[in-house]
Amino acid sequence: MVNFYGLTIKNDYDKKNKKKDIIIFSLIVIIFILIILFVLFFVKFYNKKSDGCKDGLVPLIYKDTSEFIQCHKNATYDSCSFISQNELVECSKNGYKKLNVCCGSPELLIQILTTISIGHFNSLGKRKIEEDNKIIPNISEGLVNNINGNTKNNEHLIPFMDDLIKVKSNYLNNPESVISTSTENFFDSKKFVNRLNYPTNYDAENNLFLQKKENSIKIDIDDEDLNLKIGKNGEEKENSMIFEVETGPVLSILSNGLYYPGNITNLWYIETSVVLLKEDTCTVIVNTGMPHQKNDIKDSLISKNIFENEINYTIITNSLIFFIGNIELFPSQNLVLETNLANKDAVMSILWYEMPLYKLCSPNLSIIKTPGVTDNSITVVAKNVPGMGTVAVGGSLFFSDKNLFKIERNFIQNDTALLNSRKKIVCLSDWIVPAYGNPVIVTKKMKYDMSC
Repeated sequence: MVNFYGLTIKNDYDKKNKKKDIIIFSLIVIIFILIILFVLFFVKFYNKKSDGCKDGLVPLIYKDTSEFIQCHKNATYDSCSFISQNELVECSKNGYKKLNVCCGSPELLIQILTTISIGHFNSLGKRKIEEDNKIIPNISEGLVNNINGNTKNNEHLIPFMDDLIKVKSNYLNNPESVISTSTENFFDSKKFVNRLNYPTNYDAENNLFLQKKENSIKIDIDDEDLNLKIGKNGEEKENSMIFEVETGPVLSILSNGLYYPGNITNLWYIETSVVLLKEDTCTVIVNTGMPHQKNDIKDSLISKNIFENEINYTIITNSLIFFIGNIELFPSQNLVLETNLANKDAVMSILWYEMPLYKLCSPNLSIIKTPGVTDNSITVVAKNVPGMGTVAVGGSLFFSDKNLFKIERNFIQNDTALLNSRKKIVCLSDWIVPAYGNPVIVTKKMKYDMSC
């Protein structure tokens, strides 16, 4: 006799299990689909978000025109890198107008629109800078001690410039932030065969008339890299090379530059760098500073035994007011203001379309046109400066030693021309004297960033 009742129960049980498996499988498929949809939505949202500025950043605009500050995304050289050194600024794609624009913090945008360096003073924690707290590096003693005389050959053996860079950093108001830097950071190799690096005597001389008058000095260098292996046994024979090193004008800073904004819009406290270049009987003054720098400049001239009738050129790199405050201190034979040259009662205009540079009273000193700050701005280029090489003094073409490439739009007429002029100077210089602060060495990275 067949038990149909038990068979029926078993079939019902199998159907329930099969139905349960189908439900579980369906739930797994639904969950998997939801995960895929979530991933796709997240990717789409992220890509859409990446077209604009990141969280916390806003598009930066020009103060005068209210237009976006455009840039070139993924390019080596763009305007974003020069806007601020302390604040985060990056090039991002603007989804609304399909442009690459500079993005920065809201504080930086306010700084651009109000011309007050809010981010800078937030980092300092105060807005007051006292005159007595200015630190001017005294590097003359250290540099003189670093030059060793080779009395046997009556020649000078000049060491590397590690001590110079360490001492140069003492101008910072915050000593804890000073990082000792060596020359290895500026070159690809630690061994130097074909390039001499020796301490600068910038601002180290006590009397410019005691400087050597030779056009060049011979330096005998013994280097391990110059050892030549000869013979079957690999015997080493020491070798040496003698380099002719031309000496050019000596550079001195008569008065250091300083720049910081006041507590209201469109107010600044400024002192500009006043530079002296002297080679034999050729004496050149570059920029004259603000009127309240007069006493500092007078003291520096007296300490260097420089007199009024010895100055050949007084050069004003551009017509901004803070470079012309002490012209009466330098009644030189020739006064150069941008592209105009005055000699007594005769005035001429330098024809830049006929000549790439205008030579001064020494073959090592010349001026070139570098528009940007104004249409006729110029830069003084000094070649063969002892310990420095080629030095460029361009007034406010470069901002300060703390932020060399900052763009202060209140004192600039043409951004594009300014960037082109900066590239020109960086590519031809070893050192740059900015408007505010101490000379800055031009590193290989700077030249690479400028596509030199």
